[in-house]
Amino acid sequence: MFVISRTKRVVKSQTTAEINNIRQNNPISKWTVLRRLKTFGLRARRPACRTRLTPYNIRNRLDWARIQSFWPRQVWNDHMFSDESKFLLERQDGRKRVFRRVNERFVPHCLSQARAFGNGSVMVWGGITAAGKTPLVTVHGNLTARRYIDEILRPHVVPAIHNQGLTFMQDNAPAHRDRITNQFLYENNIPVLHPWSPYSPDLNPIEHL
Repeated sequence: MFVISRTKRVVKSQTTAEINNIRQNNPISKWTVLRRLKTFGLRARRPACRTRLTPYNIRNRLDWARIQSFWPRQVWNDHMFSDESKFLLERQDGRKRVFRRVNERFVPHCLSQARAFGNGSVMVWGGITAAGKTPLVTVHGNLTARRYIDEILRPHVVPAIHNQGLTFMQDNAPAHRDRITNQFLYENNIPVLHPWSPYSPDLNPIEHL
């Protein structure tokens, strides 16, 4: 953290102008501020994004992690971790650049083509175990509890769980928490890892895959 005075410090998200305003009685150039920040290895970068967690969520995550930390490694090998993921077919994040002259803004090879109603996306479901991974299942449209049972649980999860004697992990998505989903898992003797901590994709090892 960059020290401005004996009593005031700079917040990481402050601009050089805001930092300069702190020193009302003895203002300094923003370039001086930049040089001093650079001296301490501080440079302007895009902030990392994460899910907003309430104190309740944080406490739940910590309690869950502490409980699981006592599990031996073999217990983790006896689980199937699963998740859905949505992929944009053509991501436009505003960071794409082109090299052009001042008067070439609308030259065809300097334009980025975009569809009128978005670039489309595809959602897939997958599961992983210590022995391998399930087929990647394409999800067409909204994933309801009935479709989750018919297209994912019955053809892919139930055989794998029964053949390998695994415990099934799923997050708190609406289709996963639905009454008919829980009834199906119970009737088919599918043990489920629960309770899963809310807003915790980083606790699911499938995220790395």
